[in-house]
Amino acid sequence: PIEDDRPAAEGDVAEITLAGYILEEGAEAPAEDATPDIPEHPEDVELGKPTVLAVFNENLIGMKVGETKVFETVFGDERVPEDLKGKRVSFKAT
Repeated sequence: PIEDDRPAAEGDVAEITLAGYILEEGAEAPAEDATPDIPEHPEDVELGKPTVLAVFNENLIGMKVGETKVFETVFGDERVPEDLKGKRVSFKAT
């Protein structure tokens, strides 16, 4: 466990809560009452590992315990379900 309040670093296993929202064309953010398209769930992410999608490594490294971050990506040919390919997705991670 990280006990010295340092930010998450490559090689750490981050225990996150993650939710994702597919953004409509032109939308800056999901609607306030939107239901996540990727329901909120716990996930362990080994930061820096090649099997972790780059967008997660880029955004989770440097976070501190309890911090929440919102970031987005457009999925291309990554290892994602077919229904997410080509979609712009906003993620909320704690």
